[in-house]
Amino acid sequence: MNLSIQNSGNLLNESAPLVSVIVPAYNHEAYIAECVRSILEQDYPHIDLIIINDGSTDSTDQKVCALAEEYFSRFRYISKKNEGLIKTLNLGLRLAHGEYLCELASDDILLRGSIRKRIEYLVSRPAVDVVFADAFILNEQGRTTERLMVNRKSFRSSEHTVQDLIEGRAKIFFPSGMFRKSFLERLGGFDEDFRDYEDVAMKFQLAIHANIDYLDEPVLYYRRHGSNTSSTNKFSLRKEKVLALEKLLSSYQGDERLIKSSLGKEYLKLVKISLTHPATRDATKRTLTKAFKIRPLNVKLWYYFARYLLRI
Repeated sequence: MNLSIQNSGNLLNESAPLVSVIVPAYNHEAYIAECVRSILEQDYPHIDLIIINDGSTDSTDQKVCALAEEYFSRFRYISKKNEGLIKTLNLGLRLAHGEYLCELASDDILLRGSIRKRIEYLVSRPAVDVVFADAFILNEQGRTTERLMVNRKSFRSSEHTVQDLIEGRAKIFFPSGMFRKSFLERLGGFDEDFRDYEDVAMKFQLAIHANIDYLDEPVLYYRRHGSNTSSTNKFSLRKEKVLALEKLLSSYQGDERLIKSSLGKEYLKLVKISLTHPATRDATKRTLTKAFKIRPLNVKLWYYFARYLLRI
């Protein structure tokens, strides 16, 4: 691991709390500079910025090194082999000095006031563990004023339950979250049984264990483009969604029928993708077996089973 650390300054002696911002970077050479600048140019100066290059194969490393020269002593930079988003975030959590913590994807951009507003919200509400917010959409044509959470109900612990998350009656827009670091540490960080999607399992853990609130205003520009991980790696996403629901089913004392119903739907989606994905036949067979235990009379499942038999 190549570790280059720039001292963030003696911020811990200031009265306002220090905020650690973790930027996991992977092959975002076109966006990383704008992302980093949006953090360093915030109107909240007590920022502990940690940029972690997760084995990028493009010029992300060179871009960050150039920023380090421009913004001397303003952030820490770690370059390591590719391990996936979850291990990268846990590394950032271990390195973080701040009392509060947030993540920013290396292709997204913070709005001015983003950190200050969320910190003010949490400081004034000491019982809240994490606050989520909204975002403006940033697409291939540029920045917009379209809000991501418009017509969507954001999760609040005072109003919603895990069942609301499962059934889609409430949403958690994870990239907007500002956490008390002590809460994430008590939770044990992010589950490393997962690799690429920080919100898939964590949203259930937060709904069960955290006091969640919502700040109803945009705090960042969220980029939508063809290279988003969720667009290019649907097979991995489906596998992690299935695993998250399997873990929830085994650990949560809630509505088992609801979880099984949702899990059955995810099994179907995973089998469908598996039939056109270069996955092993054994993996597809295991998913089919699990799906039949939950939805043995489902017509689509029998159709996918027939297609599976034709493949072998």
